Amino acid sequence: MSFFHNTRCRICRENKGSRFCLRVGKDICWHDCNLIRIDEKCSENCRYSLKHSSEKGGIFILKTNADSQLEYRDLLRRQMDKWVISVQPVFSGKIPLEMAAGDQGRKELTDFFNSFDIPAIIPLEYLKKRLDLERLKIREREDLYEENAAHFLDLIITREWEKLIELLSDSEKYHDEIYRANFIKRYSQSRFMKKINEYELISSALSEPKDKALVYFEINRRYDLTILMEKVNQNWLIDSRIFGKPELVKGENETYQQVALLISQNELAAAEKLLEQYSGIYPDSSDLHYYAGLIHAFRKDKGKAEASFLTACELDPEFSDAKYNYALIKQSTGDINRAEVLYREILQNKPEEIKSMNNLAAIWLDKGQLQEARRLLEKIIKLDKDFAVAQQNLKRLEQLEIDKSR
Repeated sequence: MSFFHNTRCRICRENKGSRFCLRVGKDICWHDCNLIRIDEKCSENCRYSLKHSSEKGGIFILKTNADSQLEYRDLLRRQMDKWVISVQPVFSGKIPLEMAAGDQGRKELTDFFNSFDIPAIIPLEYLKKRLDLERLKIREREDLYEENAAHFLDLIITREWEKLIELLSDSEKYHDEIYRANFIKRYSQSRFMKKINEYELISSALSEPKDKALVYFEINRRYDLTILMEKVNQNWLIDSRIFGKPELVKGENETYQQVALLISQNELAAAEKLLEQYSGIYPDSSDLHYYAGLIHAFRKDKGKAEASFLTACELDPEFSDAKYNYALIKQSTGDINRAEVLYREILQNKPEEIKSMNNLAAIWLDKGQLQEARRLLEKIIKLDKDFAVAQQNLKRLEQLEIDKSR
């Protein structure tokens, strides 16, 4: 596992050198790429070369490639800076910046731009401020997923852990105070989270249905971090994190399948080694936390097992296997009320899950809720007449009923 990538831009020597420039002959960052290609002299063989477009005044369409919305908007602003000081045929050879010095010129510029349906991605607000066009209509745009991902990192830098929850795609699950506390503990005690003090957006990508996205950052000029996002009710929210490059997104399923196979073969040391390697890359994988819990349980370390199962449940409250194991530990350690809540939640999603029914019936027997316990136990026997533990609890129930009648 490595988060390191020290290739620096060979021009600024600061930002990540994320692409090879044919003109410079070296890796450069997207910031310097924008500075270079704005002159429209890059080779057509470069996928980032900029082609001039005269459509709609020449500043609304750029024939080029960009690795992020931030990069594209930055390039547009640079083109606008060129446009405002250049002679424009559409204004009979006048220069927009000089036109903006007078009321009539500003009106002509404003009327011209207001006559187009300009896409929201275009930073028209920059041109409005640059030319002092008070009446220029700015189309309201949705939040950019990149901006929301950056805001997420800003809150991490300022250690505002509670506010992070508001940016999560499944924030409603944190109405459960135990899950909420566990989330805050995971973030506030993470050495990596506490080390973040700066970031640079490298690239982003949007899914074809345009409901999922990923944003790739370099952290502290040293580490790679990819944030996966999901669109919920027209808002871009955080789904999960990967401490690595975007290509690692596809590796999560394969990783936990390997761990599961090793555990099934009782190769716990190998499974634990793999978990140690990949849990740092996929900290929000409920599966990896679940398998870590199984290993701790096999080794009879209830404390670590409980912590792992709790995190698996926090990340995926409908993960019934993780919730069952977490409930089992809570029941064995005497936290009966929490165990009862967990078993009830499992049965809401899986009403015929007999192990949870049996354990819940056992809790009700201990509490003296005999009628409720009988209802569950009889249902279990109908589903599986050979379930021995339920048969034993049914005999126990019958004895309790006899004792109560005396």
